[in-house]
Amino acid sequence: MKRLLITGGSGFVGGHLLSQGRGVWEVFSTFRSHPFSLPGVSGLVLDLENGDEIRDVVRRIRPDVIIHCAAWSDLDGCEKDRDRAFRINAEATGVIAETGSVLGCRLIYTSTDMVFDGEKGDYDESDPTGPINVYGESKLAGEERIEKFCSDYVVARVALIYGSPVTGCNSFSERILDRVRQGKVMPLFTDQYRTPILVQNLAKALLELAGTVFSGTIHLGGRERVDRYAFGLRLAELRGFPAKVLRPVSMSEIQTVASRPRDVSLDTSKAKRLLKTELLGYREGLKQA
Repeated sequence: MKRLLITGGSGFVGGHLLSQGRGVWEVFSTFRSHPFSLPGVSGLVLDLENGDEIRDVVRRIRPDVIIHCAAWSDLDGCEKDRDRAFRINAEATGVIAETGSVLGCRLIYTSTDMVFDGEKGDYDESDPTGPINVYGESKLAGEERIEKFCSDYVVARVALIYGSPVTGCNSFSERILDRVRQGKVMPLFTDQYRTPILVQNLAKALLELAGTVFSGTIHLGGRERVDRYAFGLRLAELRGFPAKVLRPVSMSEIQTVASRPRDVSLDTSKAKRLLKTELLGYREGLKQA
């Protein structure tokens, strides 16, 4: 079997990649402070703020493919500590890209819909970027480093992710369910639009990309554009909790440290042409979450 290195195996997307990839690939995965145990997966500790450590891990494993999904995705945290955001999301990505390229590795990088400013919506891969928060800036800087150092790569810009975890971390849908279980009201935006994607669906698409010859940028999101409140109502309908625990709010009503774009829905036409994996809409995906 070919060797696959997945960064961030204890994370939300990483856990599903491990679950689906083991048995098909010889899987290695990194974590920092949340160890995990899955049969068929070799786990390694890795600090993404340590460039020498990154180089050592990649050189020791010598993978055929790297799926780099480890990141610091806390929007407000990134806004408060720009330097750390860039160390983890941009500089570490550059080290992985440069080291892997020398070894002939294929690199799949999970970027974000937050590289766009949210003024247009329905973004395709050719649209100009313009992030409005530090997280988006740092992820875009990661894209730029990959394009600089790699020839065999995929930049996969990923939409809002939902579903249940395998090894750890929470998703948008799980945060809603947690609040409901605690008997708390969950405020949800009626004027922020995304194209949410089921985590299992995303992992399958990323693993398919790992085995293709496609190189370049691709958008991975669900096939339906939806606001967060409407998404929550669908979740309530399927899970049987009362819609009254969801409170519709405008983005202007809630102050956040980092700016949130209004509409970063993604056009996934390219993915539909290139991939066998069908990207599900949220109505169908939530049935499987």
